[in-house]
Amino acid sequence: MRVVIIGAGQVGFAIAQRLSWEHHEVVLVDRDAHRLAELTERLDVGSVQGSGCSPVALRRAEVEKAGMVIAVTDSDEVNLLACLLAGRLAPQAMRVARVRDPDYHVDPDLFRGEPFGLAAVINPEEEAARRIARTLEVPGALDVVQFVGGRVLLIGIRIDPENPLAGQPLTRLRAPEGVQLRVACLERRGKVTVPHGDDTLVPGSIAYIACLREHAPAVLQLAGKRPEPVRSVMIFGAENLATYLARELQARQVRVKIISSDPERCRETAERLPEALVVQGDGTDPEVLVEEGIADIDAFVAGSRHEDRNVPVALLAKSLGARLAMVAASSETFEHLAPSIGIDAATSPQSAVVGSILQFLRHGRVLGVQALWSRDVEVLELQALEGSKLVARPLKKAGFPRHAMVLTVSRGDQTVIATGDTMIAPGDRVVAIMRREVVRKVEKVFAGREDSLPPPVPAPASPVPPAATG
Repeated sequence: MRVVIIGAGQVGFAIAQRLSWEHHEVVLVDRDAHRLAELTERLDVGSVQGSGCSPVALRRAEVEKAGMVIAVTDSDEVNLLACLLAGRLAPQAMRVARVRDPDYHVDPDLFRGEPFGLAAVINPEEEAARRIARTLEVPGALDVVQFVGGRVLLIGIRIDPENPLAGQPLTRLRAPEGVQLRVACLERRGKVTVPHGDDTLVPGSIAYIACLREHAPAVLQLAGKRPEPVRSVMIFGAENLATYLARELQARQVRVKIISSDPERCRETAERLPEALVVQGDGTDPEVLVEEGIADIDAFVAGSRHEDRNVPVALLAKSLGARLAMVAASSETFEHLAPSIGIDAATSPQSAVVGSILQFLRHGRVLGVQALWSRDVEVLELQALEGSKLVARPLKKAGFPRHAMVLTVSRGDQTVIATGDTMIAPGDRVVAIMRREVVRKVEKVFAGREDSLPPPVPAPASPVPPAATG
């Protein structure tokens, strides 16, 4: 598919990198000639220098041949206008716009109808805020990804030497009675694998463990974690990320304090978040943090636009008594390095939105996509179709490719961790993990008759309260 990406910043680069890996025909449009030259050296993509709002630039990018147009500049208005123009020049193309301003998100369907007709609105900061909030619900986890309306969790855990799981072969891993879990993914020294029974939980590695939501506390205890609920969070920075994160946390009954030295940002944030405490002050000053009660804070999140300050401030907050410290970082690589320097978890807004784009490019009845580990691994939530090789036979006989694994199967309000004997029926929701090089093979296994089922409806949310909140 030809994909025109407007905006060659960090988000544009992350999307272009993944799509070029998958051999899509990608063209980047940006005003910055030096940035375009840098990216075309690193990626197999084309480029056009110019504004995404310019019909001339869009025609030079041959937008009329595109199957998808993605506008991800730093300006919401430029992105919306670019998609509006693309709709006139390429009405057949799906259009996706990055829209960051919280005021534009009051009505989620505002841009889906005419004249914009967007297939999706993406917001890296909002996606990152949701991911941070989910991780704080499971204290002790590095990362938490959810599927099937939150009923299935994928929990990232670092296997430290003192971890009781360290050194255990997966064949000897025994869950507590009544608890279902499965090790879905292992990372060690930069190598990511979808494991088999003869793999071992090596000290220093990171494991993603799939479980039902209600079993998350038991999974943490199995890994030697003693989670305490997070009831108070201090956020460094009053940018959009802070607004989205505060809303997520307040919906979970968590007390929020936001600290920023920017008086205008503080005023705007206080107006948007009347129930949050917004403090104007220098969050890099230890005396200010102590005065604002950092020692009594359960978690500190550094999410300012000054990324060079976020890591030092998070480490400072932890040294002054904050129980947990998290960072919003532009680099996906830092997500993996954070625990080694004392940061409990890190989330990249860029990585948070790649799955939203991939969902439009996957074949079959795809309900959700999440990319992990610099996008080396992908997790798909799909609906099984009549005629699929998975249907009406045990999974161990379905010909599922190596480096891929079915994690869970949901039917109605029942969800189970999959085994080799699990049988899948048409309409079941299936969560599967795979390395990116076998995605196409997995799609073929799931292929079936698209007209065999009615359009999917959202999965019912889990009735179970958030894990580890007491």
